[in-house]
This record gives sequence, C-alpha cells and structure tokens, in this order.
Amino acid sequence: MGIIPGGGPLHIGVTLFFDFLILSLFVRIICSWIIAYGGMKESNRFYRFFYGATAPIYEPLYKRLPNMALGMFDVTSTLAFLVLWWGLQLASALITTSLPLSW
Repeated sequence: MGIIPGGGPLHIGVTLFFDFLILSLFVRIICSWIIAYGGMKESNRFYRFFYGATAPIYEPLYKRLPNMALGMFDVTSTLAFLVLWWGLQLASALITTSLPLSW
C-alpha cells in the first residue's frame, strides 16, 4: 500500500497495522509449509505468535473455502491469503483516504 505523503500519524499507524497483518499472513503460510516438511513444530513460539495474530481473520475464511491441494501445495491457504491480502489492502485504503490528512 504505502504511506500517504503528508499524512498524519494516524495514517501511518493504520498503514503499518494493515501492512503488519499482511506480512503476518505471509509468514504464517511460509511457516505452515516448513511445518509440513518437518522443519518446524507447531509449538514453536515464532509460529504461535503469527498464528495467534492472524487466526481471527484467517480461520473464518479458511473454513469456508473447499479443501484443495496440489501435492504438498495447499491451494486453500494460498487462495485465502490472496483474498485477505486484497481485503486488507482495500480496508487500509478506505480508512486512510477517509481520514483528514492532518490526523
């Protein structure tokens, strides 16, 4: 997305929050691939942090999508990530453009 030039601290905070959520979703998917190949356990603190940060927005959508896989590649997770990435970008853009620039 990017920070609006001349935007106030609230613009920066909203943008950073949504960018953090998108990055967290990406890290969660990468960690799930590492777990699937046995490189990490689900009890890892790093994974649990990102799982907890993204569970409220990820799980409801993930449960509604059909379970699809191509070999070891989980298509459902990737599709959920793309939908949520689009939605979070849209929410961030709508919020930052509706705020006055001085905020």
